[in-house]
Amino acid sequence: MDKATVFALNEYMLKIGAAIQCSSRVSDLIRQYEKLYGDEIGDIFITNYIKDDKIHFENLWFFSEKRWWEMQDFLTEDHMTLVNLKNRVQSWTVQKKDYDFKDFEGDYYNKTAASASSTLSLSVILTNEQTLRFKAAGKNCDFLYEILKEHITKNEG
Repeated sequence: MDKATVFALNEYMLKIGAAIQCSSRVSDLIRQYEKLYGDEIGDIFITNYIKDDKIHFENLWFFSEKRWWEMQDFLTEDHMTLVNLKNRVQSWTVQKKDYDFKDFEGDYYNKTAASASSTLSLSVILTNEQTLRFKAAGKNCDFLYEILKEHITKNEG
């Protein structure tokens, strides 16, 4: 993992409030991914939600040009699923609350369209009928929007 990747990962986790809780586990899983595949991870996304006024982190996603890799309940489990991009995106659905799609020309680390009450859910159906689910709360909505733009829409049918 190069310095730029480490910096971007740390910035992301700080912005969504995951740095202390998730940092070492995410680094370990990145090393496992690199040993298995050897290709570069383009983006990382951690699904999160708010329950009882507390942020909960759920699944970790890695996105590369060839594949997406999901680690379910990544803080406590070793349950990994590969999504091969031979199976293209057939359709996707978004549900959002208190959030507007805004573009910041790649500067979504420093700017936000999200508030503390913002939520964004994304369901993706692939051509093999596999369904992928992403959810975000608070500032993480901006990052899920970037995943939608950079990985979901660019891999449509």
